Amino acid sequence: MAGPIRGSVVGFQHAQCWLVGTDGYMYGTVGQSAPADSTLNPLLLAHPVTAQVPTPQRVVVPLKGGNRFLGQVMFGPDQFGSFPLTLEDLDLEFNALIGNSSVDSTTNTRWKQGHDNINLPDLPQVGLMLTTLMQSRESGSDGVNYYLN
Repeated sequence: MAGPIRGSVVGFQHAQCWLVGTDGYMYGTVGQSAPADSTLNPLLLAHPVTAQVPTPQRVVVPLKGGNRFLGQVMFGPDQFGSFPLTLEDLDLEFNALIGNSSVDSTTNTRWKQGHDNINLPDLPQVGLMLTTLMQSRESGSDGVNYYLN
């Protein structure tokens, strides 16, 4: 379904983060040790503030044949690198997921403690999907919310 052509961007709505295995597949918050045929869900970051995502570089391959240029094929993003992501709230589960650490709980489950895993040389690969809320200004759908990923 096509979205509206005119609208107002309301802002950065939420983000989802998941672990990526060595095979390139998404494994939710469980990781590659997840049992086969299990449902894997990403971690929802409900109150993001900003994400300064750089413009991705794309891989372009020229097509040549018959001693002439035939065109080119553009593949997806080559890499994004790192960028700042600001969250409104401290999220210990997110810190543990991206830092391959754990969240420690005491006997009082309302108190939790997180820590950095600074001795781990290779941090886990993660996927991140950012969602923006846009409100339509088209006639016939004025005021309808659309979520852009």
